[in-house]
Amino acid sequence: MVRKIILYLGFSLIAVLLQSLVGPWLTIQEIRPDFILLLVILIGQSEGRFAGQLFGFGIGLFVDSIGGGSSFGISIFTKTIGGFLAGFLKHQRTKMNIFTYYAIIFVIFFIHFYIFYSIYYRSLDLSLQFRLVRYILPSILYSGIFYILIDYFFLKHSE
Repeated sequence: MVRKIILYLGFSLIAVLLQSLVGPWLTIQEIRPDFILLLVILIGQSEGRFAGQLFGFGIGLFVDSIGGGSSFGISIFTKTIGGFLAGFLKHQRTKMNIFTYYAIIFVIFFIHFYIFYSIYYRSLDLSLQFRLVRYILPSILYSGIFYILIDYFFLKHSE
């Protein structure tokens, strides 16, 4: 148990460093992959709902704490939800078609980014269509590409 916690803390450090150091280089029109969300989803789907939401809350708290912005709590809220939803996928990969599995992952991305951008841009009064086309869908696709690459090359579709 302690070994697994240390491993997850190490992965958390890597995800935060990737997000803060590599993320800006990968930014296209203000859109960048969310490496922290990827880790939350991976932990949620491997450990279950409770561990996923607990990890999402913890790393969301850390991210919001170091962010220093006026939007404290967005990462806590969205990462907790992402981890919880990913937890429903524990032991499900071999029971469903891989396309269905990825579709569910993309729904989790959608929920996360929909909530995130709805709260983040709440004061700008942007239409749902604009947020969807400009921020939500590109974020889903960009982060989703990285999820599929990680899943394909590192997880090898194993439980």
